[in-house]
Amino acid sequence: MSFGVVYSILSISFVAISKQENLLIRELNLEETREIALTDLIQTSLGQLQGRLITTVTRVQGYAFLGIPYAEPPIGELRFKAPVPESSWNGTLDATSYQKDCMWNSSFNKIDLSYSQLSEDCLYLNVFTSRRCLERRDCAVMFYVHGGGFKFEGPGLLKPEIIIDNFLDTDRNVVVVTFAYRLGILGMINLAPGLNSWSTLKNLASHDQLTALKFAHREIHAFGGDPNRITLMGHSSGGHDSYMLSLSPRTKFIIHQVVVMAPLNPEQAFTLGQNTKTSRKIAEAFNCANNTTDYTDLRSVKAVLSCLRNVSVESLIDTQRTLEDQGHQLVFRALDMFGPDPVFPYPKEHLISKKKPIPMLTGTVSKELSLSYDLLKNGIVDQNALETTCLMAIKTMGLTSVNESLANCIRTRQLFDDVNFFVPILDIVRKNSETGMTTYLYELKYSDFGDAYMPEPGFKLNHDWEPHHGLYGGELTPKDHRIKSDWSRFFVNFINTGNPGFGMEKFDPDKDNYLSMDFDGNGNMETEMRNGYREDTVQFWEGLKRNEEPFWRGWYEFWIVR
Repeated sequence: MSFGVVYSILSISFVAISKQENLLIRELNLEETREIALTDLIQTSLGQLQGRLITTVTRVQGYAFLGIPYAEPPIGELRFKAPVPESSWNGTLDATSYQKDCMWNSSFNKIDLSYSQLSEDCLYLNVFTSRRCLERRDCAVMFYVHGGGFKFEGPGLLKPEIIIDNFLDTDRNVVVVTFAYRLGILGMINLAPGLNSWSTLKNLASHDQLTALKFAHREIHAFGGDPNRITLMGHSSGGHDSYMLSLSPRTKFIIHQVVVMAPLNPEQAFTLGQNTKTSRKIAEAFNCANNTTDYTDLRSVKAVLSCLRNVSVESLIDTQRTLEDQGHQLVFRALDMFGPDPVFPYPKEHLISKKKPIPMLTGTVSKELSLSYDLLKNGIVDQNALETTCLMAIKTMGLTSVNESLANCIRTRQLFDDVNFFVPILDIVRKNSETGMTTYLYELKYSDFGDAYMPEPGFKLNHDWEPHHGLYGGELTPKDHRIKSDWSRFFVNFINTGNPGFGMEKFDPDKDNYLSMDFDGNGNMETEMRNGYREDTVQFWEGLKRNEEPFWRGWYEFWIVR
């Protein structure tokens, strides 16, 4: 292949190449030499890519290869089917800009996007790399699963400049992969949990994630990454999915570490019928099914799916949103032990007992969901809203001592965070450690509870991930840049070495020890190892009688967001 003159096609100019650098613009086979021209062309097994060089405001340079197809468009007859891996493309693929994110519309997210900015044709990934990585091809890889409650957001919201700043500076050099996967009904439909057929495949979003992961594992060497140093990393619902994928036998020889950031209730139990009720309601809304439909009959289910494939994607997502607002949710993944080619073929406890031992870094911020702000008015607890929420929680949990439980419940200002983040994350850390795996637990703290959730402009740290990829971020001050640099360094250390540094010690289940992290008024990081992670919270919730159904199952029913 001939590079030709490449400077003019880049959105940001290259730094001039000096003769002393001995970097030549010439025909070059990347598979045969480690000498790399300062260029934007990459050869993969599927074809050639043309990316672009980005120089950040802090003068960090990185290569961005955006909008790379990892599967065929899941449209038409491929809607509600397993992803079909991309075969190849002709010529040079323009990988200089993001493709559209997957379709979504949710009241749980306030981003104002029109459907013209989204697409059902969305199975694309993005790779960010550095000159050093392209030269040596030995860089650690971070494969990131975005969050969004399983039904909104996407990699197109993440800022390339912040990714490059945080992961590709000369002393960091982590190859980053982000990707889109199907959301909501398009990725979670489950009409017939008891049928074993490709036509009724569950967990389509998980199959998308696995397909993208396999693509990255196969092709990442061309981008300077080491396929034997892949860290799976996710945030919120993406943290939940990352944890679950780390348990799947199908990732056993692909991932080598996992970072689980603020995972949304990773202890949620698998059920065969997860999301079935809402899936059927959506089918009924379009007269594709009714209360007499026989979901044990494969031909009947195929007819329902065929009908739904003829519905416009906008109508599907609008109806999902309407049902969501009525309390009918699509959340978590289903047990698919009776389906073909399952991602999660066994109950969770069995998956945990059989998983490959890999290092884990996990943790939370002290105030996770901005949802907690809905129980505050001007920084003061809304007692009426909190009491209503607690009564619904008590009913859902099957607690018998209503008055005592209510009195205890209303003492917590972080009801949602406790049940969906703090308590379950300690449980998975204990389990991971008890199986002999190296495990690290952290908590990033704040000073003022109310201020952490106030809708002020600028840089926010709540829910853990914004500093890494710039999700929702505003303009950064010098202090913000210091925070962002140290906070991301913590994870870069783990990805590169398996140890986060900053004085962090391995988790000991006898101590429930964790690294407490904070920033002072100048943005300098302060760290301290402590024992008893969320001790009061854990004792409180473990002291209440629970029924067999996880508390989370009724959570959305009393989630006060409007």
